[in-house]
Amino acid sequence: MRTNAELMEMVKSGKATVYEIWESDSNDRSHFGNVISDSYDKVESWLIEHFIKPEYRDMVETDEMGISIISCDKDQCWDNLNEMQQNEYFEEMESGKDAMCQDCDQCQYLYFTAEEIDKPDMSDLDYETIFGSNEFYNLLGDQVEKKENTHKTLFNAWNISPEVGISALLLSDYTPEKALSPELLEKSKRDLEKAGLI
Repeated sequence: MRTNAELMEMVKSGKATVYEIWESDSNDRSHFGNVISDSYDKVESWLIEHFIKPEYRDMVETDEMGISIISCDKDQCWDNLNEMQQNEYFEEMESGKDAMCQDCDQCQYLYFTAEEIDKPDMSDLDYETIFGSNEFYNLLGDQVEKKENTHKTLFNAWNISPEVGISALLLSDYTPEKALSPELLEKSKRDLEKAGLI
C-alpha cells in the first residue's frame, strides 16, 4: 500500500477522494471506517461487495450518498402502517413521488453512506478502532487494500472472546490517572496470560 504521504499527495492533486463510511440500521448510526478512491462508483461497488451477501444484492438501492437495503417488499408497507402513516404514504403516491419508508418497525433496513471528507488530513488516512483493527481501505488499485491492524494483541484478544477483548482494551488504554482498581488490572492481566497473549 502507498504511504500516507503519497496518498495525501494524490488527494491534494485531485486524483483521489477520502470518504467516511457510515452504517445505519433500525437502531443506530455508526462510523465504520474510511476509504480512499479515485471514483465514487468504486466506493459504491465496494460497499455492496463488502457489506451485502450475494443473495441479497438484487434488493440493494443506490443513490448519490450510498446504498440501502430494506428487508421487506415495498408492497407490504401499507399493511404495516397506522392511519397517519397511511395518509402520508398515500399523499406521496398521489403526487407522483415514490412513497418514502414510514419507519413502521416491521422492516429491517440498512444504509451504508459514503460521506466525502471536505478537507482531509493525515489522521483521516487511518481509522483505528477499539478492536485493534485499522478500518482504512484503499480502492485506488485493481485490488482493495486494507491497512494492517494497528494493535495486534487487542485484535487477537477480541477474536478469542469479548471478556478477553475488554481486558486487553482496559490494559491498552490504561494510564495511572484512570481510576481502575488494582484488582481489575490484575484480573485483566490474568485473562491475557490465560489466552497466551502476554
